[in-house]
Amino acid sequence: MPGICVSKFGEVDQEAVDELLSVINGSYESLGSPKRDPVSIWIYEKSSGETSFFATHSIWKGKPRITIYSDQISQYPKEVFVAGIQRQVAHSVLHGSIEFYLVSLPDELREAATKYRFSPRYTNSLLYQTAMIAKEYEVTKLLQQKGLFRNQVAYSKHILKVTQEDRLAWEIALRDPLLRIVYILSIVRDASGGVPLLSVPKFGSEIRQAIETRIAYLPPDYRTIIRGMVYDKIFLLGADIAENITLISRAISDDILEGELKDIEQG
Repeated sequence: MPGICVSKFGEVDQEAVDELLSVINGSYESLGSPKRDPVSIWIYEKSSGETSFFATHSIWKGKPRITIYSDQISQYPKEVFVAGIQRQVAHSVLHGSIEFYLVSLPDELREAATKYRFSPRYTNSLLYQTAMIAKEYEVTKLLQQKGLFRNQVAYSKHILKVTQEDRLAWEIALRDPLLRIVYILSIVRDASGGVPLLSVPKFGSEIRQAIETRIAYLPPDYRTIIRGMVYDKIFLLGADIAENITLISRAISDDILEGELKDIEQG
C-alpha cells in the first residue's frame, strides 16, 4: 500500500474524508502502487470558480497529487463519484511522474503548426488534447484490466451527456475552424475513456449509444470524423504513451487538420 499524505483545506467533514480514503485505498489495492510515493491527497471544503470537476490528478513538487473538492461531490451520482476517484488513482499509477506532464511535441503536430501558422498557445492546446486522449484511454484500460469497470460505465455515460453549453459551444465553433478542431478533439477525449469498455459484452452497447448520442447534433461529416477517430484509431492504442500520442497526433493531422484547414496556405 502506498504512503498517502492527506491535507485538508477548510472545514472538511471527517466522515467524508474517511469515505474518500476508503475509495482511494481500495483502488490502490486493486491497481497497484503509484509511479511515485507518497501521494499527496488535498481535500478542499470548497472549489474555486474555475474548477469544473470534483477531482483532479497533477504533479506537485515532482510527486503525484490528487485534489478533491468536497463541495462538488454531491452534484454527482455515487457511482460517478467513485469512478472519478478511481480514475485519479489510476492516473497516479500510470502517469504519476513529471515526464508524463512534459510531453514533447510530436513531429506531426510540429509540422502542422508550421504549415498552418498556429500560435504557440494553440499548438499547446492541441498537444494537451492529444495527451489527454491517450491518458483517458489508458486509465480506463487499466481499470478494465483490474476489474474496476462497472462504475466507469456510469462515468463514461455521464461525461458523454450532451448539455446546452455543448450545443452553444458548437454554434460558436462553427464560425472558426480552429475552434472546431478543439471542439472535435474535446469530444474524442471524452469518448476515449469509454473506448476500452466497448469490448465489454454487457456494457459495450451502452457506451456506443452514449457516444452516438453525444455526436447526434453534429453535421454528418463531423460525426464521421469522430467515429473514425474513436472506433478505428483510439481502439488501436496500446500501453506505451509515447506511441499512443504519436498515433493520435498522426490521426489528428490526417483526419481533422487537413480537412478543416485546407484553404490556409503555408506562409
